[in-house]
Amino acid sequence: MINEDQKLWDFHETENRQSFALARPRLNYIAKRISTIKKAGKVLDIGIGDGYLLEALSKQYDVYGLDISSVNIEKTQEDFAARKINAHLAAGSGWRPRLF
Repeated sequence: MINEDQKLWDFHETENRQSFALARPRLNYIAKRISTIKKAGKVLDIGIGDGYLLEALSKQYDVYGLDISSVNIEKTQEDFAARKINAHLAAGSGWRPRLF
């Protein structure tokens, strides 16, 4: 059963993705810091939002994303496939992920 919080996240992560644009400077900073710490390997993003951080990191790392919204995971997978971005995505919470 989908609760009100889930409906809110599904809306913002699929229909209102521009709301994440304000986070891009912070996400660029995070991506830059990660690249100074680790040169290659795997990275997990929990709460992928619009997938911006995963996309930025996918050029250098094997990226994994976890998000509570299965609707967002579907949308991001379609978007990434169309743009040939390789990412392993799953729907679920940090406690009990469900592979998608």
